[in-house]
Amino acid sequence: RSSRSALREMDIVARPLSQGQRQVSRSAFSLLFAELFQYCQQRVQDANGLEEKLKELGHSVGWRTLNLLVARNRPRKRDTSVVGILQFITTVCWRTFFGRETNSLQRSTQSECEYFIYENDPVPNLYISVPRELEGRLNCASFNAGLIRGWLDAAQFPATVRAVVPPSDKSGARNTTTVYVVRFEPSVLERERK
Repeated sequence: RSSRSALREMDIVARPLSQGQRQVSRSAFSLLFAELFQYCQQRVQDANGLEEKLKELGHSVGWRTLNLLVARNRPRKRDTSVVGILQFITTVCWRTFFGRETNSLQRSTQSECEYFIYENDPVPNLYISVPRELEGRLNCASFNAGLIRGWLDAAQFPATVRAVVPPSDKSGARNTTTVYVVRFEPSVLERERK
């Protein structure tokens, strides 16, 4: 028997980290996310509660997956700068989960501890039909905000992350861009200055 066929039959836990798929299947993600959404919706009273629940679940997933993503993509390198970890998240992590990178990463001009991650058409928003009573008040990309916070917490960069939809333009067309507002704790910036 060849070593390739033996590797395919090997238990998933016993496989080397460098082996395996580098991307989450979009159809699997959409199915799981739709079920998560339904589960959360039955346990909350309003749109804010639903967004918070999605954020909590995203945080849990982000926290658990960062070490695997680092081991597969940067086995001998650990990001120690704010910009470095944010670039890793907006490229490697995003590509693994969503098959593409975010649209842009910008630093705030008003606060040195605040960054903005822009994403057009977030994947969680593509697969959920928001109930009419929550339309315009619910952003399912809160799950992604939780992912970002989980990845940052696991990398020892504590921060708060919010998913915000900028106001629509004058034409009245629905805005499909989400901005993730990342605000780092002051201790992170102090550590970076040392």
